[in-house]
Amino acid sequence: MANSVALRHITRAYFILLWRLSKRGFGVILLLCMVGIMVGFLGVEFQYTAKIALQIPGPSVRVYTGPPQNLNKTRDPLILGHLPDLGVAGAPDGQPKLPPTPPKPSTPLRLDRRPTNTSFLQKGGISDTSGDDERKRVISEEIYKTLGVRTPLKFDPNFKNPCWYEQIPAKLDSMYANNHWADGKTFTQKFNILKNFLAFLRGRHFSQHLRCLPYFYLVGVAKAGTTDLYDRISQHPDMAQGMLKEPQWWGRRNFGSKSMSVPFSQYVELFDMAAKAIAEQTCMKCNPKDGPIHTRLTGEASPTTFWFNDFWDERLGNNVTSGEPTYVVADYMKQLQPNAKIIIILRNPVERVYSDFLYLAKRVGKRPEVFHRAVVEGVKIFNDCRMRHSVRSCVHNRTVRLYRPWSEECFCEIARLSIGMYSVHVTDWIRAFSPRQVLILRFEDYVKNQLDTLRKVFEFLDLRPLTKREERRITLKVPSNRTPNKIPMLKETRKILTEFYEPFNKELASILKDEKYSWKGG
Repeated sequence: MANSVALRHITRAYFILLWRLSKRGFGVILLLCMVGIMVGFLGVEFQYTAKIALQIPGPSVRVYTGPPQNLNKTRDPLILGHLPDLGVAGAPDGQPKLPPTPPKPSTPLRLDRRPTNTSFLQKGGISDTSGDDERKRVISEEIYKTLGVRTPLKFDPNFKNPCWYEQIPAKLDSMYANNHWADGKTFTQKFNILKNFLAFLRGRHFSQHLRCLPYFYLVGVAKAGTTDLYDRISQHPDMAQGMLKEPQWWGRRNFGSKSMSVPFSQYVELFDMAAKAIAEQTCMKCNPKDGPIHTRLTGEASPTTFWFNDFWDERLGNNVTSGEPTYVVADYMKQLQPNAKIIIILRNPVERVYSDFLYLAKRVGKRPEVFHRAVVEGVKIFNDCRMRHSVRSCVHNRTVRLYRPWSEECFCEIARLSIGMYSVHVTDWIRAFSPRQVLILRFEDYVKNQLDTLRKVFEFLDLRPLTKREERRITLKVPSNRTPNKIPMLKETRKILTEFYEPFNKELASILKDEKYSWKGG
């Protein structure tokens, strides 16, 4: 490097000298001398660069074809279970301590029961433990500490959507000014419209305005048609769309790291436009004694809500020495909104993770070989974790998910395997909300029969059936956010992923009592 810098300085000095002397008639002679000197310097620089290139091997992608446990024998010495940020107090990324257990031979995958709640997995399904008074107390305290609100919230019975009235602020200029999403031009325009609307209400001597939260949450999963499904749900005449399809608030920006936390009030502000539309629609035939007279709904679709519990160790009631969370995002959401509706659309995890890779891997190149290497390392790391900890512990361990020694230069997750371990995540959601509040769909069924899936969703949300004309208008809409898999996956990679996800799929099919969720046919 020093040689290279010196060469640049010498070259610059010679060119300046040549330019000055050329004006005095010595240009040709100096030019010949300059060429000779430059050739000599370039030779030295070339030898230096070649020497450095031979000393420092660059990252190479090797396609492995053997079974996962025998691959990559020359792995980085920091294998899982010996990482400095796993099981060591004061870890760099704050990963909770995981108590080691004696090594044991590989066993069939199972969902380990929580140490503090051994009844959440039962024969024939999952028990609903949301009625546990101690659980409610701990979760309520965490919500109050994090959001500053007491739960459960009290909503106005005149609205089908969870809504309530608040005082209009005395100073409207400061409203929305500090909102996390207010930087964008589109949001700024919408927030200005809302401020003008509040000024109008105050001018008409109204002292309160309506605030709302989503009636339903389409929580995932990524690359399984969430954007398209949400867009079509929003086309229903009784839907009021929020400002943002996926705020990513519940997972990343609230119950994620406290350093990235966005206040509850700013999240609520995202639905003020929807609240305005909800208030404007009134059912003239409805009797307030029989139910709500405002029947319009709103929702959101953040795919990270399904799986993102990376910072569970920062929350009350989670015993870090147990190695896995007692309370997850689903528990906090249930406590804040006991009657919320949850929609989950799942896709064959093998296809999902590859589609995810094609979307995320723009900086490292969308090459099947790169994906293969990421999968091989990811599977190996997860299996190493399983030798020491429970399956659920490894699924919710951010170090396991983020540890990619060979791809540190891209600062991205390009093979997010843990998202596709559906049985672990679905168990958390059904345990928190009860099966009646959770609708689980398959991406493959949605693609095959879109209208049938939409009818199921509208019935689940208690929305009126659409007319034939309304159905045609919604189904003829151009698909949203489609990422075609133009580059085929390597056969070796597909084999590894199929074997890796098979026990999770089998467990999911057992939980849902539907063999379709085993994806045995691809």
